[in-house]
Amino acid sequence: MVRAGGNDGGGVRQGLLTASRARTWVPPAALVVLVTIAAHLESLLRRASDGDEDAYSAIARLMLQGGRLYADGGVDNKPPVIFWIYAATFRLFGEYNLFAVHLVKVAVVLATAALVGVLARRLAGDWAGWIAALLYGLFTAAGGPQQYAAANTEVFMNLPLVASILLLLDRRFVLAGALIALACLTKQVAIVNLPLALAVALVSTSRVRNLALVLAGFAAGAGLLLGALALTGSAAGFWRWTVVSLASYESPIWGSGQALTYMREWLLPWLLATPLLWAPALYRLVSKPWRGMGVPERTVVGWLLIGVLGAVASGRFFSHYNIALVAPLTVLGAAALADLRRRPRPAWRWSLAAGALAGTLAAAIFLLADARVLPAPVRLTGAPPDRSGAADYVRAHTNPSDRIFVWGNAPYDYVLSERTPASRFTAFLRGFPREQGLEPRNWDTTPDVWPALKEDFANHPPALILDTSTDPYGTFTHYPLSRFSEVAALVRAGYEPVGVVEGVTIYQRRG
Repeated sequence: MVRAGGNDGGGVRQGLLTASRARTWVPPAALVVLVTIAAHLESLLRRASDGDEDAYSAIARLMLQGGRLYADGGVDNKPPVIFWIYAATFRLFGEYNLFAVHLVKVAVVLATAALVGVLARRLAGDWAGWIAALLYGLFTAAGGPQQYAAANTEVFMNLPLVASILLLLDRRFVLAGALIALACLTKQVAIVNLPLALAVALVSTSRVRNLALVLAGFAAGAGLLLGALALTGSAAGFWRWTVVSLASYESPIWGSGQALTYMREWLLPWLLATPLLWAPALYRLVSKPWRGMGVPERTVVGWLLIGVLGAVASGRFFSHYNIALVAPLTVLGAAALADLRRRPRPAWRWSLAAGALAGTLAAAIFLLADARVLPAPVRLTGAPPDRSGAADYVRAHTNPSDRIFVWGNAPYDYVLSERTPASRFTAFLRGFPREQGLEPRNWDTTPDVWPALKEDFANHPPALILDTSTDPYGTFTHYPLSRFSEVAALVRAGYEPVGVVEGVTIYQRRG
């Protein structure tokens, strides 16, 4: 029985309002999910879309066969978290199952988008929160055709970084420091967020105490993860390949003047494809004075600025580096769009129309670039050569338990052929400007690499060797075996050529 009365009427109205809010909550959430899945759909359909994730896959395969990371279980200059993610996914869903990895990546993007939405809502209200989440799901896929929505380090790094920003604003400094450590052990560049956290601690009350809490949380998080790494006997290799090697890894780019080339080939196309991401954020930065910003927005601006520093430090300007900037850009851009929405209707309608036109133009450029219609200065780098025929040959002439060795920067040959690498080095001259034929000075061609490679050949003699330097459409034509006497000697000692498939020279073990 329903009683009459004003209070009950108010209760009914409140109930209807609550139900109305519940109904309006579902469509934006569903839209975020649908847009994110649609934007990342290409990566779900493509088996091997990016050289980095192919290298992570090959190393994860070695780890699952008992190898120690940064030793016989695979060598790379990335921190361990990304390899743990790949190895755990392969253990659950099958080795070289990149579809499963991409599903995990989409789930991480959605979780990060939710946190980005919470952060934007703090700055500019509910509407800005939904827009920020939507933009994040969309623009984390804007990495260029070759790296389009790849399951790369930046995607996984962003989740703990966004969470750390929210925790800093809530003055939960220990957890914020621990999450920054987790992000750093996903990709080293996240270390730039530690000074930001310390700066936030300094502008709060109890400065010394809060500084100590941030550092304690960072040390605890790093110690826990590095302790897990040490248990596998990989600590020394981690220091050698992810810390010491960085100096030699970065030097060739700025020293050779390749930074401008990478800027033209990678940064410019990314900017052309993403005006709806960076233009509103830029408008927010120039239209709102620093003094008019609250602590949350100042923190996000600082986060963006240090993120830019981290993205450009190497001089490579690869488009997936910019994924680290997507979160702060979407927060600031959503706040700017929320401000436009509050203006008189004609003003924001014209702004929206201009933005839609810019977005359509960007999409057209992106699609034409993917189809390689545009000229080289604005064309995005395409996918790796199709060597499915070489992979078919490997599968037909080896057993699943056999190992192979690929000479070149082509870890996707391991993925396509579904075979285990015979060496801890799954690729060579990674991140190096190979197209110029420069002297091979890189972290993976230092003098201590070749004795380790010789040891790998002795422990796991490859059934086949694939020399990709003879592929005229590949990226290793300037670096034939003859240019590396140690590698050439290993091949001559026990192998003979048996054919050329899709430009790849294949060697088979004698006897």
